[in-house]
Amino acid sequence: MIKRLRQRYDIVTLTVLAFIPLLLSAPGKLPADTKLYLYLNPGRLLSDAAWTWDSRQLGGWVPHQNVGYLWPTGPWFSFFNWLCVPDWIAHRLWLGSLLIIAGLGTRWLAKHLGLSHSTQFIAAMCYQLSPFVLPYISRTSALLLPWSLLPWIIGLTLLMIKQRRWQYFAIFGLLIASSGGLNATALLMIAPAPLVWLIDSYKRREMNGKQILSILGLLGVITGLMSAWWIAGLSTQGKYGAPVLSYSEALTSTSATSSAPEVLRGLGYWIFYDRNDITALTSASTPYQTNLFVIGCGLLVLSLGLLGIIVHQRLRRPLSLMLLVGVVASVGAYPSSSPAPLWSYFADHPKSAISLALRSSSRAVPLVALAVAIGLGISIQHLIARYSQRSQRVPFFLIAATTLMLCVNMPALFGGRLIDPAISRPENIPASWDQAADLLNARYELGDTGSVLILPGIESAAYRWGYPVDPILPGITKKPLITRDWLPLGSAPYMDLLYALDDSFQNGTADPDSIAPIARLLGADTVMVVNSYQYERFGLNRPERSSSLIASASGLTHLGDFGEATVNLAPGVDAPDLQDFPATALPEISVYSVEDSEPGLHISDAPLLVSGDGSGVVDLASAGLIDGQSTILASAALDQNSLDQALSTTPELFVTDGNRRRAHHWRSSQDVWGATEDEYAVIDGLDVFDNRLPVFPLATNRLETQSTAMNTTGIRLSATAYGPLLSYLPEYRPSNANDGNLATSWSVGWGVNPVGQILTIASEQANLDKLSLISTSHTDQERAITQVSISVDGSAWKTQQFESDASTQIITLERPGQVVRLRIDAVSHPDKLNPVGWVEVLPEALRSAEIITVPSDASSRASASTAVSYVFTRLRSDPYDDRRQDPEMSINRQFLLAHDASFNLTASMATTTLDLAVDACIDDLVIIDGISIPMSAQDSRDGHVLLTSCSPVTLPSGEHQLRTSTLSDIKFDNVILRSTLSAPAQPSSIAPIAQTRSTRSATIPECPSGCWIEMPEGWNTGWSASLDGRPLPASVASGGGHAVWFVPASSATDIKFTASWTPQRRMWIGIALTVIAILCSLIVLCRPRLRRRTFLSTSPITEPAHKANQQHGPTVALISSVLAAGALGALVISPVWGIAIAVLWTILHGYPHVIRSIGFSLVALALLYLLIQQKRYGFASGFDWPSHFRRAHRPAMGGLVLIFLGSWARSEEPSGEHMRNHASV
Repeated sequence: MIKRLRQRYDIVTLTVLAFIPLLLSAPGKLPADTKLYLYLNPGRLLSDAAWTWDSRQLGGWVPHQNVGYLWPTGPWFSFFNWLCVPDWIAHRLWLGSLLIIAGLGTRWLAKHLGLSHSTQFIAAMCYQLSPFVLPYISRTSALLLPWSLLPWIIGLTLLMIKQRRWQYFAIFGLLIASSGGLNATALLMIAPAPLVWLIDSYKRREMNGKQILSILGLLGVITGLMSAWWIAGLSTQGKYGAPVLSYSEALTSTSATSSAPEVLRGLGYWIFYDRNDITALTSASTPYQTNLFVIGCGLLVLSLGLLGIIVHQRLRRPLSLMLLVGVVASVGAYPSSSPAPLWSYFADHPKSAISLALRSSSRAVPLVALAVAIGLGISIQHLIARYSQRSQRVPFFLIAATTLMLCVNMPALFGGRLIDPAISRPENIPASWDQAADLLNARYELGDTGSVLILPGIESAAYRWGYPVDPILPGITKKPLITRDWLPLGSAPYMDLLYALDDSFQNGTADPDSIAPIARLLGADTVMVVNSYQYERFGLNRPERSSSLIASASGLTHLGDFGEATVNLAPGVDAPDLQDFPATALPEISVYSVEDSEPGLHISDAPLLVSGDGSGVVDLASAGLIDGQSTILASAALDQNSLDQALSTTPELFVTDGNRRRAHHWRSSQDVWGATEDEYAVIDGLDVFDNRLPVFPLATNRLETQSTAMNTTGIRLSATAYGPLLSYLPEYRPSNANDGNLATSWSVGWGVNPVGQILTIASEQANLDKLSLISTSHTDQERAITQVSISVDGSAWKTQQFESDASTQIITLERPGQVVRLRIDAVSHPDKLNPVGWVEVLPEALRSAEIITVPSDASSRASASTAVSYVFTRLRSDPYDDRRQDPEMSINRQFLLAHDASFNLTASMATTTLDLAVDACIDDLVIIDGISIPMSAQDSRDGHVLLTSCSPVTLPSGEHQLRTSTLSDIKFDNVILRSTLSAPAQPSSIAPIAQTRSTRSATIPECPSGCWIEMPEGWNTGWSASLDGRPLPASVASGGGHAVWFVPASSATDIKFTASWTPQRRMWIGIALTVIAILCSLIVLCRPRLRRRTFLSTSPITEPAHKANQQHGPTVALISSVLAAGALGALVISPVWGIAIAVLWTILHGYPHVIRSIGFSLVALALLYLLIQQKRYGFASGFDWPSHFRRAHRPAMGGLVLIFLGSWARSEEPSGEHMRNHASV
């Protein structure tokens, strides 16, 4: 036994390295890997995976690639759960299996390629311990399946080249079926690997073009059939689900770290470098950026791997091609400011579908890692062959030294750090969660089948006790869950309302009166508050604020608290609200019921109508104008016929200043909304982070459905940026530099250099001839603008010195113009981080406050008998956030009346000094069309005053402007013009609903005058409905985000309503195709005759097959090769490098070994530059760490191109030589 283990030391060592460090890493803890429900409830996850509609979360949604859990992750964890193996051990065995499969696959491939036994082990260990796995191993380990199976796929390709037996194709298919289910990009990025070796076989005359095309065609068919199961799910999600790729990482971010040196090191994935103020996103990344010994060992491994590639006659061609393809694909659009021409289209169109699909191009790094691993094995084999004659200990020393070096290059192996502590949790969730789940399940069994709404939303479910990432409740309770997370994965209108409510919590402006009505609209009968979240990790407000606010909300009944009350206060983190909200011991979980929230089909013959989006609906609830029990229609979701139908029956149309035309990003839960726009964007140029929810697809470009910005002077301002780099702070928008308010400004440059930022002033009515610049306030020790350049109507820039100490600087333009651009050229104290900008830029006569024009799509079509009310709400910010000020200092609105109307005007106002007598009429607080509306105070407490007009306000038809006082000590929160025709809304009737996975049905008692049927599912075009078997027109989104259908008047009773989720058929077809393909593969493997049968001829290729290659003369061949070499360099690097490579090839084309040596030297110099710069400057780890070595990128790329060209210059071995010794499979 001992002797056998010694003979198999390589397998034993690889197995030990794969499993033991993982088992010793954080015993009893689980990282936030792949999916929480793989551990909490793998059986449910597996049973849900094949379904393309999930009503348990987000009000109903199309899961993103959940079908991938059908194989192999779902069965793996279900099996170990069935065996009662602890989850953390099952997880470590899963990770270890991925590692050992990768290692053994590389060992088998190396054996097939002719490496010796000991160097097979080195190659296997190098690939198995690649740092490529570190950002995935604790976060998305299932994405490592393509990496793990890549060596096996290449090995099978080599066997196909030699024998083309059906068994190899069958095994290939099974590997493909096991590798791409959870991420198409990860599989796509390793797809070039088989092609590389097929091209090499053609070059070696082992196969002709027809045979290669036939094999590629068959492999393509096999890949398509074996991937049909997850392609069906992905296509369904792409058509009917949320545009996840748009909402998640942008190409400019993902390519910011993928420089050539980093990719060659097996790194480059952006999440490996990123960090927030609290922790690094990948804890194991720090040594690769700051530890010179670790960096040096990694560079030595890489150098030896490259040497092995260029010195091996038989393998340098395919390995150099695989290396180059891997690096070019992984580097992607780096650097985004000047990417290689090959990637320039994607960099210029970062929001195109293909750019979004390829944004994670660093998943091609396995091609690089495998080529380097094989090259390292070759180098060690050469060293052993060269020096073993001197001493028998040389092989042992080289193997041991290389093994140690590879271990040093994976420092996470030591000290149990493979499991990232920053994103881990205990194996068992706290008992308080199970206790709360028991209560929720008991309510569900009693008929309370509505959703649980968690407020506030907690990004990645980051709690003090652990980091589950996914919401916990879907794994432990029967009740559906709705809560905010990073991305809006549900129906866009439903997410819009949910996020609007949660935004008020994130921004510190939530109103307790809005909670219960919005919960009812969302279909929630329970509100849960979790107080143990890590508020400092993602910038959330402290739990004392939200818990006290929810506890005071009307319409909620406290059901119970769970978990020991503890104080949640992050040490060392500033808490500016601590004085007003002292640290208080709070329970882990508090649960409330929502009064009068009933599940079922909502039926209404007179729904309310709202012009606005979710934020407008939340404002209505906060003002007490809706209670959530009546169906609400959104005017922007309706076509004209439906809108007219709704207007004819609605008891009241509410026009809000919601549905603003503004940018939105999804990088956090705070500071997500941009400035309100007119028909043009506020940002000049493409804002790659602006990804707006398609809430109203029918009204995307209809300005009359949106709230837009305007002013009375016809002058609009825009800029290349405003506010901080990664946030939207609309209070620093460009229009503030011409609003006549010295308390506002356009500001830019938080924490970054503002030089180069441009403010554009465009006048529609008159030429501009003078600027009056007032800088933002600053101290002598803070950064300030000292030099600007000015361009008028596109003229050349003219430099203008700027006196930073002057309060106002008048600049007379050389010539009048309609478009003036101001560029910041220089600032004082450039090392400071404060923003700079201008308070005002034009003379006082041209200044004008911004006015928001509210939607008019419904009010313009309303009849004189329709009650039309207007609700205007001022945008506010968190008063405890010292970076922010209110985006709006007052309420300035323009609105349209189709007919003369009378209103009762009410308003809510905050004041710090003004003492108002109750019932006394006061002027100049609210002004409409220049006329002051007398207002009286009805209630005054805690600095807030409720005002009403002293008499009804009557306005004629037409456009009107309303503005509130601009006094600094008065801030109006809202103004309501309530129509005197308004009538109370009637609650919707409820019909019990029966449901299956893909159908919903109910009986409608009657609908004599036409009615609207609202289904408790988020609106989605995949749902179709019928009445008594007769199909209904397509649904629209209700104001609550649900699917709603209009039913014409009918005298029938007990009408059967049925809704069906139609896209599910596509999933069944895809799964059936893959199952059939798998069965065919298994039949081939089980029947010896089929297993040995070959595909196409395997006879050697004779000389005439390549005779055409010899017909061109040497001059033509040289010119062609020079052009090809230059084109390759220009395409993957830059035109300048293409020219340099073409010239070098012209001179040295007859000396390929010299070209390879020059290429290796360039790469080595680039790597040496990285090491020296880090040694000299000691750059701190972080997202920008690779940018410090950007000068090394193009030399490294140039070196790789030269290595490739020198390797493919000419044949230096007999055809088919590397296939003589092959391994069995």
